[in-house]
Amino acid sequence: MAIAYPPSILVELRSFNSYYQLSSYVLQRTREYRSYLDKFYGPVRMDELAQPVAITSQVAGSYTTTNVQVEGVDEPDIAKTDGTYIYAVSQNRVFLVLAYPPEQSRIVSTLNFNGTVDGIFVSEDRLAVVETGHVAKEGEQFYGPDTRLIIYDITDRAKPVTVKEISIPGSYINSRLTEGYIYAVIQQPAIQYPSEWNVKVTLPTIKADGSKETLPPSRVYYSPSSKAPVDVYTIVIAVRIQDGTSNSVSALTGMGSTIYASFSNIYVAYPENPIIFRQPLLAVPGSFAPSFWGGFGGNTTIFRFSISSGQVNVAASGTIPGGILNQFSMDEYDGYFRVATTSFRQEYNGNYVQVNNVYVLDQSLNIVGSLEGLASKESIYAVRFLGDRAYVVTFEKIDPLFAISLDNPTQPRLLDKLVMPGFSQYLHPIGNGYLIGIGKEAVEAEQGDFAWYQGLKLSLFHADDNGNLTEVAKLLIGDRGSDSPVLYDHRSFTYDPERTIMALPLMIAMIDKGGFIGTPPPDTYGVPVWQGAYVFRVSSEGFELLGKVTHIPEGRNVDGNYELFVNRVTLIGDFVYTLSSTRLEVNSLLDFANVAAVHFT
Repeated sequence: MAIAYPPSILVELRSFNSYYQLSSYVLQRTREYRSYLDKFYGPVRMDELAQPVAITSQVAGSYTTTNVQVEGVDEPDIAKTDGTYIYAVSQNRVFLVLAYPPEQSRIVSTLNFNGTVDGIFVSEDRLAVVETGHVAKEGEQFYGPDTRLIIYDITDRAKPVTVKEISIPGSYINSRLTEGYIYAVIQQPAIQYPSEWNVKVTLPTIKADGSKETLPPSRVYYSPSSKAPVDVYTIVIAVRIQDGTSNSVSALTGMGSTIYASFSNIYVAYPENPIIFRQPLLAVPGSFAPSFWGGFGGNTTIFRFSISSGQVNVAASGTIPGGILNQFSMDEYDGYFRVATTSFRQEYNGNYVQVNNVYVLDQSLNIVGSLEGLASKESIYAVRFLGDRAYVVTFEKIDPLFAISLDNPTQPRLLDKLVMPGFSQYLHPIGNGYLIGIGKEAVEAEQGDFAWYQGLKLSLFHADDNGNLTEVAKLLIGDRGSDSPVLYDHRSFTYDPERTIMALPLMIAMIDKGGFIGTPPPDTYGVPVWQGAYVFRVSSEGFELLGKVTHIPEGRNVDGNYELFVNRVTLIGDFVYTLSSTRLEVNSLLDFANVAAVHFT
């Protein structure tokens, strides 16, 4: 059956011929968008819209690396390892730690930063640090965001040497490292306000080693049919990690916050109709700046940047109905781009109901296939695309896990639907049709269309060749209030496929049932009693707990000791390395006895 899509789906991509053309376009679109905001949210100042938010060492036989979405496309993180050293971010510092063998563990050097370290990359003898801070703008009394990418030569880990420093005024979105190049995405204001009555459109700028480069209008792209705000530039810069040489391109877009990257493309998504929450600017008492969230009621515009050997080009743009959850809502496979969204569908009575969809787009970002209307009144909680399959978790009162076939890109079809209590917020494939789900158990409320979250839930799902789903095993940990950073940050999840070992940081809360007559109500929160890392062996039978590690001394309360919360776990050889913001501890994987500890001081 032919599918009729609205005209906004097909988006033309253009660049500017002159500064005058660019400036006129930005000012006109900003006035239009300001009128939209005035109508729905009340008056907003235009200046609010301009601010976007030498040592002998050994190498272990095996070690785990950062858990990434696309194998071979590295993601920035607060901890990296090369099997000998661990590079850890702690309190605006980066510690280079000799980690293996563990009996020699010690800090060999420390890098200090004035701003916030958002993430690091390590490749051979290079360390790249993404730092964000604030710089004073000329003629202004407030501070603007600034993103810096600093590359170090760490051939001698004890004496890192700066290779290159690149500065881009604006807000850091995210970055990736693939085939020797770092691709960083930064948003920069397109409008400045030298005085109350003076508005100026600026061109995107980049600073490298003190020199300033201004990108010409011909390298700024836009979608004339897109309805999103255009008062910021989204800059994609490619930097060779070995020597810091760079190439960049800029696209005029909205307040994007989600990216997906493959070996050949970077996709940047942003909502056309963001919901605005006004937040105070600390540096300017009495003024406010908006923050943006990809509201499910509108469309999402996506830009595709092609990447190859450090060359970046704006290749296409398109618009899809609905909003996305996170980077796992997007995927590229066999020349197609797939996206899962949540949107609103109008019913026969005129009311709108929330639904979920999967769209398949070609390389021009035109929709070529769709599966719409999944799980009415529910929201997407997790997505995982695996080859020609998609797995989508939605939730309101129960957790349906959908298996979707994408073997024919023009006709996605539902294969199976597995319904169970609770939900998964992260799905991790482990091969042979098995998926690990990390989420929470839930109990349906006696009144109302919702459910009460309970403790952590680990699930092992299996999908056969026909897409039939089963929950092979599940494990519940703790009571309501228990939590894990894996639910919000996939990089805190660790899995060793060779030994089928899984590790995750978690906090356990328990309810004192002595204070209740009968079973405690489902909305009762437990008290935090433990925080650290659990290590499991995963098999087709389920989860076997091998051991656990905590940084909090026995007898000390969990609450108030957040600096001791384990946030990353790395396996090197037969040892478990756990990191918190103040220390690194090493335990034997055989009996979990403590072997060494390094304090970040």
